[in-house]
Amino acid sequence: MIFYTRSLRFQIFYGALLLAAVIALSFVLAWRAERDRQFDTVDAGLQARATQITGSLFRSDPPLEASEPAAALALPRHEIRFGSGEDGATPYYYIIWGHQTVRYRSESAPSTIAIPTLPRPPSEDGSFRVLDGRRERLHQTRKGFLVLVGRDITTELSAIRRYAIQLAILSGAILGAGLLYAYWVSRQAMRPIAEINQAAKRIADGALSERIATQDNRSELGQLCQVLNHTFDKLEHAYQRQTRFAADASHELRTPVAVILAEIQSAPKQSRSQAEYEECLAICEESATGMQSLLQRLMLLAKYDSAQVDLQIESVDLEALLLSLLPGFDAAAEAKSIDIQIELQCTKVPADRAQLSQVVSNLISNAIAYHHDTGGQVWIRSVEKAGDQVEISITDDGPGIAAQHLPHLFDRFYRCDVARQGEGEHSGLGLAICHEIIERHGGVIEVDSEMEKGTTFRVLLPKVPEIAQTLCSSA
Repeated sequence: MIFYTRSLRFQIFYGALLLAAVIALSFVLAWRAERDRQFDTVDAGLQARATQITGSLFRSDPPLEASEPAAALALPRHEIRFGSGEDGATPYYYIIWGHQTVRYRSESAPSTIAIPTLPRPPSEDGSFRVLDGRRERLHQTRKGFLVLVGRDITTELSAIRRYAIQLAILSGAILGAGLLYAYWVSRQAMRPIAEINQAAKRIADGALSERIATQDNRSELGQLCQVLNHTFDKLEHAYQRQTRFAADASHELRTPVAVILAEIQSAPKQSRSQAEYEECLAICEESATGMQSLLQRLMLLAKYDSAQVDLQIESVDLEALLLSLLPGFDAAAEAKSIDIQIELQCTKVPADRAQLSQVVSNLISNAIAYHHDTGGQVWIRSVEKAGDQVEISITDDGPGIAAQHLPHLFDRFYRCDVARQGEGEHSGLGLAICHEIIERHGGVIEVDSEMEKGTTFRVLLPKVPEIAQTLCSSA
């Protein structure tokens, strides 16, 4: 399928200019052809008269010589007498020179014509010239006579001039139309650029929702507008995300800061026991520790946003990694009577061991923390998938997550505590960090959930192409 693009318009435009130039050249050639046609007609008549005169000279008895005295020259005038063309309206004249002397001159021959100089070497067919609105043919005979035959070509020259004027007007009209078309094409080509410029200025002035109007999405500029609009969408989303991020961070920090200030300000106002002071300090320490944890997570996300996190990629044995993490969750699982089940395959993935451990630990911690308090199960699996991928899944049979929350679970500071009641303080950054880590590993993290039936988090990662099964750790 051929798309009508702006580049094609420019090609048509330049093609039109080239065509105009070709037409102009064709008009010039047409004018020359018309002029040559007119002259050929005239020259044919001059040639015929010159042949007639030359024949009369040779048929004289005795044959005439150019060196003979002028008085001895007697031409058979009845054979060369002609005064008009075939239509009886075009007068011809002729002059014959012999030995640098005029031997015969027709009555209509201009008196101003001097003996001409023939080109060297002289042409056998004679030579033609245009002089003062007349066309003349010169020819030198073998007997030494110089014969000039001419006629007035004012009518032919006028016709040639009229033809040239017509061609000039027509070529000028075509060139003018080409220039008008060029102007129209340039205006049409520059209009989207001006619109892009104006839209960009409005966006730079703060109108982040402004977009470039596109009418022809198949053209190069239309496609550029689509790309720019997509870029503006991402910029607007990033700006909104940053704004929300700053607002949420300030909100999260406001509570522990308020707690610390309240404890510090109230402590000197009343006498307290040692135990009460220790309790006050413990509250401040807990709030400061929460602030420190939040700030560390914010700094980590900022590093991910600026691509300042360097991954230490190595071949990680998932079975060994998961088994090494499980003992850290025994106490939390036992406190809620949760049974942890594992189904692991001997599989290796290229990953940063520490960051992948952070992702798995966060998902297991959430599965336990947001589970029912009356017992249940959590399944931890690692299996190979088709297409050289490995899937790590963390599944629980807890309360589940409402469908409206699922698209936002990996947003920063997003929490759905109403749907999933848990223990402790959670900033809503854990899943956002997991999402960033898995994306940097070239993987995907997904979630499926159904209310009162449980939740499954799946992490898909590329696996190591060559797996040494004998090196995998045993369960």
